[in-house]
Amino acid sequence: ISCYSFCNPLLYQLTPPVDHAESPTWDNRKGVLYFVDIHAGDIYSYEYTTGKLYSIHLNGEVTPVVSSKNDPDLLIVGLNRTIVALEWNGKNKFYRMKQLTTVSNQFPTSRFNDGKADKQGRLWFGTMGFEDARGVTPNQGLLYKITRENLQNPSVMIAPVNVSNGLTWNKANNKFYYIDTPTRLVMEYEYNDKRGEIKNGRVAFNLSEYQTITGFPDGMTIDRDDNLWIALYGGGAIIKVDPRTSNILRVEAVPAEAVTSVTWGGSNFDTLFVTTSRFGLTREQRLEQPAAGSVFAFTGLGTAGGEVFEADIIDPIENDFSGPGVYQIIESIDHAESPSWDNRNGLLYFVNIHEGQIYRYDFTKDEIQFIKLDGEVAPIILFKKNPNLLIACLSRSVGLGISASSETRILTTVSEQYPTSTMGHEDQNGLTPNEGVFYKLTCDNLNSPLVAIAPVNISNGIAWKKANNKFYYIDIPTRQVVEYT
Repeated sequence: ISCYSFCNPLLYQLTPPVDHAESPTWDNRKGVLYFVDIHAGDIYSYEYTTGKLYSIHLNGEVTPVVSSKNDPDLLIVGLNRTIVALEWNGKNKFYRMKQLTTVSNQFPTSRFNDGKADKQGRLWFGTMGFEDARGVTPNQGLLYKITRENLQNPSVMIAPVNVSNGLTWNKANNKFYYIDTPTRLVMEYEYNDKRGEIKNGRVAFNLSEYQTITGFPDGMTIDRDDNLWIALYGGGAIIKVDPRTSNILRVEAVPAEAVTSVTWGGSNFDTLFVTTSRFGLTREQRLEQPAAGSVFAFTGLGTAGGEVFEADIIDPIENDFSGPGVYQIIESIDHAESPSWDNRNGLLYFVNIHEGQIYRYDFTKDEIQFIKLDGEVAPIILFKKNPNLLIACLSRSVGLGISASSETRILTTVSEQYPTSTMGHEDQNGLTPNEGVFYKLTCDNLNSPLVAIAPVNISNGIAWKKANNKFYYIDIPTRQVVEYT
């Protein structure tokens, strides 16, 4: 953690930079701050007391993230234009996801941008128009209200919108504040909490009236005194605003030009978490702003936030989820292959072929280790008599290795006729056909393995039937699965 000041208030850098951090959400039940990296599709969990950072990856642009009232491991997340329920414990790479609803079919290139739950657990999620280097397509965003009852047809509350952004409610819960970023306005609406309705909007704050303040209003929260705290995207600061007088009460600099959002958290809700972005910065700008994209925390601001509301639009996870879960357990590598599960010790082995790496994944601890061998490695086979030994094919050699180290002993070498086998030679021009061979190795024929199938192009998938009287085999270019007795 880096501290940027030695007098009150204090500003701390909590995390390393990501591309575009957004949607900070504090869960007091777990002492965790959630936030997202929008364009990367990553959701982060930051343990405030330990400083540990965890993440999972979704396929798409992800924002916002809101905790669920009836399950601390259930998050409601915007994924492109779809709202999903996500079961994640905030630490390991395993999660389950269920699609709840998709909005804005009339604007297929739009996406969610910001959102929160109100006191009754209803969601207020807003979208924005398509964004590229030229800017944002105007008037293609909307602000939706999502409840249990209207989940399949969410209510449009404000339209049209350019970039739906910061929103919050006052302490009495009879005022609703809302930002459409390009307008540089904060709108105030009368709010009916029982019905979840807004009316009679007025301008509570106009940033354009302050010529010395740069940037655009982005994410927003409110303190116990009903003052607004607003992130300034492109302004390198957060501002404290009294919406009753439209006055700026305070400006606090942040060491990143693009400040994206703010939220109160910590055990007493007196820590102000701030997300920032480095999206679109040039190399020179990143050197000037090395902390851009990080999450920061202000302490000692002399005020605090109120209660954080949680979503209540679906039942607890065990009653509402079905179907398989898909989990990413490792960051991208070059060519993962040959997964082998060892039930004796709960380990998954796999290889990175061209890098010569053998990986070992501990399923219960969510830990990964690897060793590196000299050559292309695949496949790997578990050793029956010793769970610490593996049989590995290294280029054309079959070796016996200790799984915790790179120590190996060559058992045999095959395919003298075709030195690049047992699949044909592969380069940028493609694959040399019919240079592969499928071998059977036993204790008795180790020095002269038996050719079982030849010729082969790319010897690949194999399996045996449960009754063990059928054998299935794939030679990839044929696009066939062949059954043998």
